[in-house]
Amino acid sequence: MMNSPAFAALLNARRKLLRMSVRSIAELSGVSTATVNRLLGGQFDRTEFRHVVAVAATLGIEFEPRVQDAKLVTTRQARRKAQKLVALVQGSSALEQQAVDRRAYAKMLKRTETELLNGSRKQLWSR
Repeated sequence: MMNSPAFAALLNARRKLLRMSVRSIAELSGVSTATVNRLLGGQFDRTEFRHVVAVAATLGIEFEPRVQDAKLVTTRQARRKAQKLVALVQGSSALEQQAVDRRAYAKMLKRTETELLNGSRKQLWSR
């Protein structure tokens, strides 16, 4: 989901535009007024997702799931993981005063990404 302050601001702006009270939102969404107030205050961590969806729907905000291409998702994960792994190597090398230049770093990054994509999926998704 988007970050909490931005989403809370969207909910509040929409509530004001529609001139709805917290009580009205609670009644129409089937969510308690305390929960509506928490959402409007940006406190999403203690709220069930179904309540977020119900309040948003009451305010005319819809959630539309988007499925991304699996290759894009795995490539993005491989890139993130490669960046972490190569950064570790780069950090260790820097301590030993053997850090690689930008070009070599980019090459290492691409090679690690490729190895991750061609290797075990378990390794790709593990921390």
